[in-house]
Parts: sequence; C-alpha cells; structure tokens
Amino acid sequence: MTDLRDFISDYSTSDRFLFLEPSLKESAESLLAHFLKEIGPAPSFAVFKASLRSMASLELPLSVRQRIPLLLADFFGFLSDSGRFPAAREWVGDVRILEKEYLNYFRTDGTVRGETYKKKTIDVGRNAPCPCGSGQKFKKCCLPLIS
Repeated sequence: MTDLRDFISDYSTSDRFLFLEPSLKESAESLLAHFLKEIGPAPSFAVFKASLRSMASLELPLSVRQRIPLLLADFFGFLSDSGRFPAAREWVGDVRILEKEYLNYFRTDGTVRGETYKKKTIDVGRNAPCPCGSGQKFKKCCLPLIS
C-alpha cells in the first residue's frame, strides 16, 4: 500500500498549493501528515469523520482550523488528478459531505462543541421503588444483590 504522506512534498510544490491562503500554507504539510496518520492505510467514512472531528481541536488559529476540509479536498484532488492515487477522488466527495458538519463543531467564539454524554443507567435511591418492577423498595429488593 502506498503511503500517502510521501506525496505531501509533491503537493506543497504544486501549482494547486500556490492558490491556498498564506495562513493555511504555513500549517498545510503538518496538517496533512497528521490527518493521513490518523486515517491509516484503508480508511472508512466513519474513520474520516472521527479524524476530521479530532482536527477541530488542534491548537491553531480558528481561520486555519475552519479551512482544513478545503485543504484535504484540494490535496485529495491533487492525488487523483495527477494520477498518483486515483482512488482519492472518492475521498474528495467524503470530505465535501463532512465539511458542513465539521464547521458546525465550532462555536462563535472559536471553541469546539463537545459530544453530549448520556448516562446508560439511572440513579436509584435507597427508598425509591425498585426498577425491577417488584413494587418493593430498592433497599429491600435488589440493593443487596449488587452490594
């Protein structure tokens, strides 16, 4: 399997790279290397999504973090159009699909929204009815079984 990180230097000397914003150019090579390391050799859509989400939390200016999907789409387009890795054309579509969701991770102040955590169990007080449905108090019914 081809290591796509080998093509980052080719991309950074290409004409496509010249059209990137200067602030994005400074971090482009390290961002691409980080992303390609995260996704591994055979990424799925879910891996792309998780890796892109993790990039939102990097210690970079907000303007750079918001343009990461554009950088990735351009890099994958370069790989496909230049014939270095034709399968990357599909990844351009994946990045475009995830771009809006990625931008929604950011709050107006530039911080990243966290994921909502939902407890899998309910809290039961000692004197509450037992959740098993027996009608007894929890302390008399099932509490001794789990203590």
